[in-house]
Amino acid sequence: MSNLVITCGFLATLATLVIGVTFGTLGGWEPILAQSATKLGSWILAVFLGIIAASVYTGFGFNQFLPGTTLVKGAIYGFLLWVVILIIGAF
Repeated sequence: MSNLVITCGFLATLATLVIGVTFGTLGGWEPILAQSATKLGSWILAVFLGIIAASVYTGFGFNQFLPGTTLVKGAIYGFLLWVVILIIGAF
């Protein structure tokens, strides 16, 4: 795993957490992050999961077969990840 993947996953997760806290919801992530007893533990879990998601993106080659520019590919992957999290959160 490259440092770029770790950095991208970390920064994307921080941006998501800041936006989620600003709007008062973390969406489908809330049931997963509620597994931690403290707020700091939830944020550490979120950063870890963000790095894993970035690793999956590069490891499984999503960047090779998704259409569009780099920004569009990331948005499509983010949308797919959001749908999967909503499905997992429903269970």
